[in-house]
Amino acid sequence: MLKIKTCCFIFFSILFLCFYTNFARADILTRNITNEIESGNISLGGVEGTGASSGFVLDGHIVNNTNKELNLDIYLSNALFFVNNGRGQNMYVLGVLERSGRFFRSGKKSFIKLGPRKKVAVKFLSYCADFEKDNPIPGEEFRIDVPTPNIRPVLSRISDYHQKYPNRDITAAAQVAIWIAQGESPAAIRSKLEYSQSDLELAYQLAGNIR
Repeated sequence: MLKIKTCCFIFFSILFLCFYTNFARADILTRNITNEIESGNISLGGVEGTGASSGFVLDGHIVNNTNKELNLDIYLSNALFFVNNGRGQNMYVLGVLERSGRFFRSGKKSFIKLGPRKKVAVKFLSYCADFEKDNPIPGEEFRIDVPTPNIRPVLSRISDYHQKYPNRDITAAAQVAIWIAQGESPAAIRSKLEYSQSDLELAYQLAGNIR
């Protein structure tokens, strides 16, 4: 029998506590985390669950492996897939913030800074990948992989929406979109996650109008 457990998510509760520094310069070079991991410029470690399902709900750290300062975009253009080494959910990751909530802005760019050879504690913007599993908890660690091809278009639309409307909370809609794309019904999803009708309509849009 499917074990139902209420999901909880954290998004604006984190963003409202964030503080940022605004730069007048618009020519600041920012980098995407996915590309920097692939190039070896940064590495991730200590990633573990917090007991919640969606939003900034995974803790970890990022290490700058270079001798120069790196500016990392908050939102990932290409999602990462974090595979849980425990029994809980695997997670799709689409963003990052310093654990303290600090970030920087320059024009339309929002980013975090990593000093040369520095290690920074972060939270990852994440969504559950496995409807039937429990939320990841502290002590459950993750390894990095890439999403399967069938879910990438949905994650890409979510990423585009995050970047186009960075101040909108689409946590519920994004999570519903992922599960709809995986074949779950809105009624089944509602048994695990509260969402509004507007969330559902956006979820259908993000899922590619699957109904």
